[in-house]
Parts: sequence; structure tokens; C-alpha cells
Amino acid sequence: MAEQVPEVGVVGRVQRALLTLLRVAIGWHFLYEGHAKFFSGSWTSAGYLDASRWLLGGAFQWMASHPGVIALVDAVNIGGQIVIGLLLVTGTLTRATSLAAIALLLLYYLANPPLVGLGLAVPSDGHYLVVDRNLIELLTLAVLAALPATFLPGVDRWFLRRRGRALAGAHPPAVLAADLPGPAAPAGAPGRRRLLADLVGLPFLGAFAYALFRKRQWASYEEKNLVDAVTAASTKTLDVASLRELSWMLARGGVVAGMHPEGMRNKSDDPYSFLPAQRGVGKVLHAVDVPVIPVFINGLINDLYRQVKSNFDGTGKKIVVVFGEPVDLSDLRAERASPRVHHAIAKRTLEAIGRLGEEEKQRRRELEDGASK
Repeated sequence: MAEQVPEVGVVGRVQRALLTLLRVAIGWHFLYEGHAKFFSGSWTSAGYLDASRWLLGGAFQWMASHPGVIALVDAVNIGGQIVIGLLLVTGTLTRATSLAAIALLLLYYLANPPLVGLGLAVPSDGHYLVVDRNLIELLTLAVLAALPATFLPGVDRWFLRRRGRALAGAHPPAVLAADLPGPAAPAGAPGRRRLLADLVGLPFLGAFAYALFRKRQWASYEEKNLVDAVTAASTKTLDVASLRELSWMLARGGVVAGMHPEGMRNKSDDPYSFLPAQRGVGKVLHAVDVPVIPVFINGLINDLYRQVKSNFDGTGKKIVVVFGEPVDLSDLRAERASPRVHHAIAKRTLEAIGRLGEEEKQRRRELEDGASK
């Protein structure tokens, strides 16, 4: 009987257990991301894709602008995350599942990578430079995909062992050993113990269901404030307390609030360019029925010292302020609050400001022509 060649670089039980836990943890993450998006009832990746400004930005923005396409993208994203999560937790088709997850994470990364000059497009749950959690999970899954199918406990190993026993009746042991790569089970090891080891994912699925039940009981904060994307498998939640306080102050009256639909001031040297609209402004404007007056201001400098100095040396530009008609948000305010509606409100407000930018160009030319005469 041919002797089975020992596996090169075999790791110990502790290392093998840690790799299994790593696979289960990534699967848990994918599974919950898909579940949270599905049961939110209003999640969409439109905002995440619309914010893309890198290699495939045009393609991602095209998807976000077509309702039929974005509906398909959202369905594939949610379904893919749920299926990938289940298969990784149970160790089923691990290599194919890991490759599918890698493809999904690569798309997340390409849409909004944490590169210099691109990091302000969408909110983030941390501080990243080139490497973010999408890339880390992607590389981890690449390691799992490179392992032999029987290397870690899971349904894959259980199935291959059953297949091996079936082949043992038709082939000599020498052929069987060649057909089944990976570590051999210890001689005389109880079959029941091996079966329990290969079904290690089931207790984790039970724990996931229990945790989900408890989260539902406590009216999960995360699901109530789910933001666009994420995972990316998702992104940083809004400062809800601050938004509620601002909404309360506006509803009380006697307050004028200036807000950037982009969520922050654009520090670009081009005053006519804008960052992507963020839904925080839309959340406030949906909650409080107050007039929304678009304003475009041009002539200020992003450097306080230069701004003050220009008042004395005459190097500063004329400051032109253009006010527009109130933005009509009645149709969006009539809809149920959701991330999609909040993003649509912010985007409509930003578009109104963009139109004022074109008007400001014309007024500035008129001012300059008048000064030259």
C-alpha cells in the first residue's frame, strides 16, 4: 500500500482553529450586512455609487442614475452578501465562495478607495489610507481560497470524506490517497467527533439568530440609521443626536441654519465644483417643514490669513452672493423617511445651488465688464 505523503507546512490545532474562526467571522459580517440591508426596506447603494470618483466612477454613476439598474445592483448585493455569509460560516464551497466575496469586495474598493484626494467622497467608520477593511477582508479571503478544501472543518471536508469512503469500495487505497489532498484523520478517530467538527458552523448560525433576536428586541440603532453602502460590506452612522438637536431648534423657530448639502465645506480651488450630496441635510429637512433657501457665495478664500490680507492689498476677488427661490421638497417630504429619501432631498438642494453657481458666473462677468468701462 502506497504511503500517503505528509502535507508540507502543516499547522497545529490552535492555528487551524483560529483560521476557522476567521472564516466564520467574515461570513458572519457578510450575513449580517445582507440581512440589515434587506430588512431596512429602503437601503440602496445609489449614494455610494454616485460618490465614486476613481477608475470606474463613470460606470458606477451611470448605475446610480438608472432606477432599474440600481434595483438590480441592490438585489445582487444583498442576495450575494447573505449567500456568501451562510456558505462561509458553514464552510460550504469555501474556495468558490471566497472568490465571489473577493469580487464583491473589489467592487466596493474600486468604487470609493481610500486614496489621497478621494477620501472625502463618502463617510467612513475610521481613518484609512490606501488600506481599508474591504481590502483587508479581500486579502484574508484570498488566503482562505488558497487552502486545500479539506484543510479546515466545514461542510466541504465532511462531503469529501463521505466521497472518499464511497470511492474506497471501488479503488485501492493508493488511488484514494492521491484523490483526497489535505491532512489525514488520526487512525481510529471516532466518526462522530469528526462530524461534529465539520458542522462547527451550525452553532455559530444559532448564535447569529439569537443575537439577531436580541438586537430586534432593543430596536437596533444601527438598522434605524443605516447609511448608503457599505459594506461596503457599511459606513459611519450620522451624528444622530446633533441632527435631532438641529431639527428641534429649527422646529422651534427663530433660528436660521446654514448647511452644506455635501456635509462639509468644499475646499477645492474651483468654486463651481461640488462634493457628492450627503443625506444628513436631507434627514433634517425631511423632519422639519421649514423653507429651504439655496445660496451660492463666491469670492471667499480657503485661507484666513490670505482673506484678511486681501482686504488691504486689493488682491481679493469681489464677493458675490446669489439667493434662489425656495426649493420645493413637498413631494419628498410626503414620502416615508428613509436613507433614499434623505439623499434625494440633499441632492435636489445641491442641484439648486449648482444652478445658482451658473447665475453667479453671469453676474460676475457683468460686474467685471462694468468695472472695466
